[in-house]
Amino acid sequence: MEPDQDWVNYLNEGWNQAVVLEEVKRLNLRLQDDSEIRPHKVSCQIDKKDATEIIDTLSKRLKDRGLNVKLIFSHGIDLDVLPKGAGKGEALAFLLQKMRREGSAPQETLVCGDSGNDIELFEVEGVNGVIVGGAMEELRQWYDINGKHSSRLHLAKERCASGIVEAIGELSLGPHLSPFDRMNSNGIQPAVKASEKGQLTPSGVAQREVVEFNTFFTKWMNGEVPNNPESFQRLTSVIASGSTMVYPWGVEQSLLQSVTSAQSKHGLTKDKKIRVWIDCIQEQELANGVLMVTWHSWQMSEGTERKGYFATAILREKEGTPNGVEWLRVHETPRKS
Repeated sequence: MEPDQDWVNYLNEGWNQAVVLEEVKRLNLRLQDDSEIRPHKVSCQIDKKDATEIIDTLSKRLKDRGLNVKLIFSHGIDLDVLPKGAGKGEALAFLLQKMRREGSAPQETLVCGDSGNDIELFEVEGVNGVIVGGAMEELRQWYDINGKHSSRLHLAKERCASGIVEAIGELSLGPHLSPFDRMNSNGIQPAVKASEKGQLTPSGVAQREVVEFNTFFTKWMNGEVPNNPESFQRLTSVIASGSTMVYPWGVEQSLLQSVTSAQSKHGLTKDKKIRVWIDCIQEQELANGVLMVTWHSWQMSEGTERKGYFATAILREKEGTPNGVEWLRVHETPRKS
């Protein structure tokens, strides 16, 4: 990951973090943890009853010293001081504009939030928004005044991710199906269209393969796909000769042998319905045609505790496979829940 220099230059206009810290300390405001103090953000905590007076005073002092900043109060206690051009809304608008220039703008954009520092997101032109259930008072008040009659904004009853799913339906942004739901009756993912492959190149194909492979494997173990060689070939056809698998308990084995051994275990977890999900997935090109994918994998079934793994896989490009890649090596390391 590298900073976008255009964005950095934009944020630097009218900003001086040293001056902001100096004025915050002059007012005896309590700074937040070091992790919340970043090159273009100074965060402190204030009492809600003093918020208006403190914000007005700090804003005037910084303006008198030649700075052009914005102050955002949220959660009834947090005060963020940012460059005038900073904030979630400005960052999103910058990103969308850059994607349009590069010809990769999304068809739809949905933003979500639950506190006052998310308001800017909902004000970006052309985006859809959801205020999830349990949102903070300052955001609900903003919605009552500014968003209640907007066709692009939804106040959800459900909390967190369930609120986002609710909004996708209410705002008619679907169908947005998970890989699990996109698979057809034999458990095979529909072929990627040429245009979709174009969007995934040069990155994305290996991540897609990791998600689809794990999804199919889960369906196989749960007995949710046909038990026949044609279906199981989805797994074996993408394993390279000589590939290896390192299990969380330290055993190294042929990856093909590891996958093949699962063929006889079709429906093994049918009664307990094993669940597998992936997050924090990232892809990196190591060399021409060789890709590394890292992710967090979680597993759970009825009556068992959740188990987590850090996983790393090396894949390489190969024509004729579902996503144009094959597996070379997988390494899993246990993690605490």
